Formats: sequence, structure tokens, C-alpha cells
Amino acid sequence: MATLSDLLAQTSSFGGAWVVSDVTREVSIPAEAGLVGVTSDELVRPVRFRLPRFYFGTDLAEFNIRVNYRNAAGVDDLTFASDVEVGDEEIEFTWNIPRLAMAASGLVEFSVCCVRLGEDGSTVLQEFNTVPKTFEVKLGLEANPVEVERRLDWFWDVVEKCEAAGSDATEAARYARDLADKAKEDLTKEETRLAEVVNRVISEPRIRLMGTDYFEKVDGSIWLESDETAQTITAIKRWDAKKAGNALWPSDDLFPGDDVYPEDTGEWTEFKLAPSVLA
Repeated sequence: MATLSDLLAQTSSFGGAWVVSDVTREVSIPAEAGLVGVTSDELVRPVRFRLPRFYFGTDLAEFNIRVNYRNAAGVDDLTFASDVEVGDEEIEFTWNIPRLAMAASGLVEFSVCCVRLGEDGSTVLQEFNTVPKTFEVKLGLEANPVEVERRLDWFWDVVEKCEAAGSDATEAARYARDLADKAKEDLTKEETRLAEVVNRVISEPRIRLMGTDYFEKVDGSIWLESDETAQTITAIKRWDAKKAGNALWPSDDLFPGDDVYPEDTGEWTEFKLAPSVLA
């Protein structure tokens, strides 16, 4: 069985190391690197990086190293470096590219990020980044895991129904209980619907024949004012809620008090029968 050193040697020889320049801060990908990945690849393509250990006197060996990336679908994430080896002049590490980076076909952006944290483990004291670089991920073919899961759900549903078929009485009782619950639910919905209809009818404009003041002032309501003794209609009135009427509006010298209070807008508009109607 191959050792870790053998695998690292194989990685370095296959495609060569991706080298970070301390001058341009760019990552050079050798031409022999070939195709880096196909969609849905996962942890099968380790990439060996080589970067200078010192950058203007700063020892990057004291930093945590990671690779920040954005896949072709625009999703960002990061992976911490593995198999880090510190030499006198260079640092080598491996980025084993995860599935998320290969989730979509197209160009994947990445950069190397070295961070030195404070004693609290969260405060960034120093940070080194490379210029973003890209590599291509080709489109592959893979079964839809959602469809596979749906078929498994259907299969286990069939199995459960077959097992339950041996207990017909229990199944019948359950079915009857479900029907009763459904009927109760439907009845509640019907009662709610009827209540809405009644409320709508109550609130709609109507015609009333009465001698005293019409107390249900709904916009558009008709009041046939009557003389109950003579049994005659003395006036025809319509409630117009949008008219000002006797409404009181707060102002600089008028505000609510014990004997002054707001009144709703609206007033009765009186109509007379045309002579042609009376003829």
C-alpha cells in the first residue's frame, strides 16, 4: 500500500505544483495540470501548492493556510490546507478539491489565503492573499439524487401498506376516523363560509321604511322616512358616508373634550319624486 509520502510524490509529479509568486502574488498552473475536474467530483483531485515562506520579512509558516473558492454557480466557501510541509525557503501544502467546488460546470475562482490569528483564535493579526485564479470544471452526468430519494420513498410506502394489509380491522377503523375528522373539518369550513355571507349581507346597503332616525348608517342605504299615523312616505333619503356631514375635525381651537367629541362623516341626502312619477 502506498504511503503518504508516495502519494505526495505522485501528486507532485502528476501535473506539477501550483506555484505562488511573491512578486506578482499570482498562482501559476502548469500546462501539464490537465483537466482539473468534472461536475460532482469529490476529493479525488489533490492539488499541491508551493509558496515562498517569507514575504517581505513575514514568516508565513506561522500562519493558517486555506484556499478560498467560488464555484461556477457563484457559491463561496473555503478549505483548509492539508499535508503542510515547511522548508527553509518554501511552504508546500495540498488542496484536496471538494464536491462543492465542482458542483457546477464552468470556471472556478480560487485564491490562497494565509492568516495569523491572535490568542483568542478569532482576531486577525496579519493576512496574506493571492490574486484570484481560475480553472475549468467540465459538465458530467449523474443521477438526480432527489429522484432516487423519491423512488425510495415510494418503495417504502408500498412496503408499509403491504404490512398494514394484514390488519384490515385496524385499517378500517383508522379510515373511518379519518373520514370523521375530514367531515368535521368540512363542517367547520362551511360554518365559517355561512358566517361570512351573513356578515356581508348585514353590512351591505339596504332599504328601510321607518319614521324615526335610521340608525344603521351604511354607505348607500336608503331610508324611506314615514309618517306612521298617516301611513305615508314623507321623504326618501340616502346615506352618503363620504360627505362631511356633522363630523368634527381637530384643529388649533377645536379638540376632543367632555362635551366635544368626534363624529363620523356622512349625511342623509334627500330625494323628491319627480312629477312624472307621481302622474
